[in-house]
Amino acid sequence: ISILLAALRDKICEYKADAAQQIQDQYIAFVDHLTGDRVFKVELNLFDRAFFRDYIQCFPRLAETRPQKNSHNLICKAYAYFQEKLLEGWDKAGGGKKGFEWAAHVTQTLREHMVLVTVTSNNERSAAAIFATLNDRGIGLSTVDLIRTYVLQNAPATQREEILQCWDEVFNACGSTIGAETLIRMSWVAQHGDVKARALYRVVSEALPDAVSALDYSRRVRGDAVFYRQFRDGDTDDSELQEYWLAFRTLGFNAGLPTLIAANRRFAQQEQKSLAQALIALVIRHNIVCSLDRAKSESLAYSIAR
Repeated sequence: ISILLAALRDKICEYKADAAQQIQDQYIAFVDHLTGDRVFKVELNLFDRAFFRDYIQCFPRLAETRPQKNSHNLICKAYAYFQEKLLEGWDKAGGGKKGFEWAAHVTQTLREHMVLVTVTSNNERSAAAIFATLNDRGIGLSTVDLIRTYVLQNAPATQREEILQCWDEVFNACGSTIGAETLIRMSWVAQHGDVKARALYRVVSEALPDAVSALDYSRRVRGDAVFYRQFRDGDTDDSELQEYWLAFRTLGFNAGLPTLIAANRRFAQQEQKSLAQALIALVIRHNIVCSLDRAKSESLAYSIAR
């Protein structure tokens, strides 16, 4: 709604600047004349806050602001969509005063016929229940969203900023969807053994408080994400290791990734190469030459990792 109101503000400004300023002050941001501070009606998360302020909430808009993350691109896409639809409606209404009256009616509808409901929980248990219920009712939250939120819920306030930074680096390395989910699963397998993707959130949430602190877990996933990106992109100066990584990707042996992650945590590069070479030889002989049960080679790779 803030993005839609910002698009309305910017379109209306072409005809009546005072009306645009009214939308800005009432619904988006205003200046506290007692303190001189700018107060924003909506504050986004750490990753998107500054971009959202510069691109959407500032008036006039700082249009030269460049997106740095995928979420920034989505914000830009949403604004562009509303901008296009408002232009169509403005022109269809006849432009000028009639276009302004149409846009004012849209603004009035948002103001008078929409309600924002805030649900505040007094404890983590009920908050988690609300979160899980919303997820079950069709507001799709990914496994990555659920795990990150659970980690933050169980972290002391003093650690949350560093945890958010760790997850930001994970998303930068792997993306925020299937790549991040794959990395989180492989990272867990490397430490604890096999877990299926559909059970990942339950297993991690049940084990995390006892197995490792929220901050230590986030740091470990961040370190594994850096290695995962290097493995995926073949980003190493060692040509021999690069060949082994390429072989894993060519063979499609994803089950070997936890073993490589675990080796990266503990071994020097030469030892990592020896292990990678042996595992590739095993996979070729077992899966391709002898065409044996691939599930057994996967189970073996997971047990080696642990």
